Amino acid sequence: MANPVSAPIYDQAALASAIAGSTFGQFLRDAHLALEEPGWDVFVADAAAAHEAGTIDLLAAFTAMPAGRLGYASQLLLEKIIPRLNIDLPPLVALYETLVARTENDGSANYLLTGIEAWASQEPARPKAMIAAVTTGTAPPAMLRVALVTGLRTDRTSFLGSALDMAATGDPAIKDTAIQVLGWFDGFTAPELKQVVAVLEAALANATLAASAAPLRSLLSIAKRASANDEIGVRALATIAPRNDTTVRETIANELMFATTKVSLKLASAAFELLSATEADEIGTLNLIDHIVAQHLDGALSAPACRLLDGLLERRVATMKRFDETTHKLLTGDATTRAATVSRWLTAEKLAMFLAVRDICSGFGEDAPRFDLDLSMVDKQAAERIARRCSALLLVFPETIASILASLLLTGPPSAFPIIERLLFDPLLINYWTGPRTYLEGRVAGAPPPMAAVLTRVFARHDAYKAGIEAAKDIAELAPSQHHRFLVATKKREEQRAIGKAARKQSIFADIMPMSLMLYGDAAIYDVHIEPGKTVRTESQMQSQELFQELPRVEVIDPFGSWYLRAQLLRDERDQ
Repeated sequence: MANPVSAPIYDQAALASAIAGSTFGQFLRDAHLALEEPGWDVFVADAAAAHEAGTIDLLAAFTAMPAGRLGYASQLLLEKIIPRLNIDLPPLVALYETLVARTENDGSANYLLTGIEAWASQEPARPKAMIAAVTTGTAPPAMLRVALVTGLRTDRTSFLGSALDMAATGDPAIKDTAIQVLGWFDGFTAPELKQVVAVLEAALANATLAASAAPLRSLLSIAKRASANDEIGVRALATIAPRNDTTVRETIANELMFATTKVSLKLASAAFELLSATEADEIGTLNLIDHIVAQHLDGALSAPACRLLDGLLERRVATMKRFDETTHKLLTGDATTRAATVSRWLTAEKLAMFLAVRDICSGFGEDAPRFDLDLSMVDKQAAERIARRCSALLLVFPETIASILASLLLTGPPSAFPIIERLLFDPLLINYWTGPRTYLEGRVAGAPPPMAAVLTRVFARHDAYKAGIEAAKDIAELAPSQHHRFLVATKKREEQRAIGKAARKQSIFADIMPMSLMLYGDAAIYDVHIEPGKTVRTESQMQSQELFQELPRVEVIDPFGSWYLRAQLLRDERDQ
């Protein structure tokens, strides 16, 4: 009988052995995987006790670890164990500088600073010592934030004066950190907040353009914290407005993105006014604006958010394809908001606004968007312009065209009906015989008499057109030869085979799922592994899937004529 394998032991002796054997990192990984939450806490307490007793030196062990990324277990131990150690600041600074220099951008600094923050909060003298070390250059500037935050939490009265002095007169790195902490901390009394705001406003007014981000962000953070503070943010935006540049706009967008529900209408209007100057190359800021606008297509901030969006679209800084989050919210959100937005874009005189409607459209057939709009506000000229633009620019979305033209017939001016009737027939129904015809037939029932009369005439004309086309039947002489058809089919099969082969090479599923090619059969039988050593035989019926997409007929047989018709429909546009 085989002897049972004993479980590994993660005690002080094993930890000391791992440190001595240079397997400290692997030992921590194994311990964290093996121990549950209570067990890990006991392990941390034992490690701290061993360090305090002199059995091991954890600081030296971390310093001696091989260069490179620290594992999660090592980072977690740093966070949890530093507050338990009775150590002075200099060795802590040395550990921080050593690890950050060797493990740049892997998150170790965050875990280490969290542990240092907990360590500093245990004695009032510790954050004071950290501030003194940073100002004299014996500790890195990153520790200043920990010291100030800890000091303000534990003894706000004593540390506020130091923070204000640093924000007003410190060197650039120290000044920025103090400004950020003053804007982030939310425990000030009203008189203290007044002092803080005065210092931050002075810093913003006197800052260079490159240094303006920190005071601006802090003032906006304070302003959005409570509606009573919105005037603070409005004053900050007015101060920075003459220097509105890429950095300023990105700062505003970053600060508003995560807390727009807390922003007042007055503050949002002032911020969005500056964001409206965003240019096409400011990709990061445009992504942030997309997130902000998507949250406020409806609600209290919908008016300034829509003005911001429309201004960027009209200047062609970006299209709705850039604002993908807003597009998704628009198509899947409130129907009233969607109808109001699409109507606003359709009725705008600028072609760039209509292109926004085109850019939010996607899908085929019934999956394409259909809009039920109230266009009663448009006159004859605007209605005809909408109909021409739809027929020229939305031809790949026939059901969308049909829905917009039907909305014009239902709510638009009757004087525009002749143009709409002509465009319903050509190019819409001449190109698409099935999809839009089915949709329009569904709109006839219950339609007002003028609309029903237009659709009836269009259907009659379309039926006559189809009858004329179908009367000719198949003309054998015009069909390609059998040899030509064979060559085309062979080429198509080779292309499909190459596409399938390339897709399998790039698919992650090809590496984890086996593939079997079947010549004949209607079902697949395979074994499913449900537990080690046990399988279940499963049979699945094979299925076929088909995708139908109606193609524009005239576009296929007369592409130049189709293009020329669309060009003629847009001939009066001045900003193409």
